[in-house]
Amino acid sequence: MLALQAVSGLPLSINLELEQLYYSNTEINCGSCVAVPLESMSPVLLNKSLRYPEVVYTHHIQMHKVNELALMPSTFTYDVLFLPSGLLGIEFIKTHIFHMNSAFAPVACVVNVFDGVLTVTMQKNKVKNDAFDINVTVAESWVADVHAGQKLVIPAGCYYTFSNCLETPVVFARVVAQEHQVDYHTLRRENGLAYYLISKNAKREIVHNPRYREVPSIKEVSINDLNNKYGYTPDADLPLYEEVKVHNLKYSDLLNV
Repeated sequence: MLALQAVSGLPLSINLELEQLYYSNTEINCGSCVAVPLESMSPVLLNKSLRYPEVVYTHHIQMHKVNELALMPSTFTYDVLFLPSGLLGIEFIKTHIFHMNSAFAPVACVVNVFDGVLTVTMQKNKVKNDAFDINVTVAESWVADVHAGQKLVIPAGCYYTFSNCLETPVVFARVVAQEHQVDYHTLRRENGLAYYLISKNAKREIVHNPRYREVPSIKEVSINDLNNKYGYTPDADLPLYEEVKVHNLKYSDLLNV
């Protein structure tokens, strides 16, 4: 068992062999735990005929220490997600696609990785001038790797998804003002984002989704560059859970809540 309390601020542990996350209900409360089924992700998978794994990842919503709910701002939620290792066909294990389109909040969410390496794919689309235009035009695409102990902001207005491209699980937290999973009717024609992360010769390869006609090259960005661009300076001495409690006004400003 690998203890995660030092990096997460919560009494969590992970069994790397079984790839399972553990915590005690006497120490941690969780609003709900969602085992995300494969069938719910079918609209944005490269291979729609997959039948395994039946559960792709787990999403622990509104997690907090027992008796500490009052210390967490009520205007946003602290979630913990567990991404096992493995593939969805040739794609690396990934989450649903999320999107928050806000003209007021600078960022959609903040993530903090506890163990493993999290790959974040982000995509910003051009605004349509014609209401009858059915094509999606991509303005920018980025990909960033977030390592254990690191934090990253994800800009508002982006479509984004989390992937695990290694052979060990990824455990990470996400602070959001509201749940904003994409309604896949808006991306069904495109079959997901403009780029897929696939395994080729045991390595990660980023490939273009042919459903998109014209897309700019995806850019690899550093977490420091992205954090600085959106005015986020993480507290290096505190896990995200503790930082939100101590600096809740800072996060309220970031998420505009």
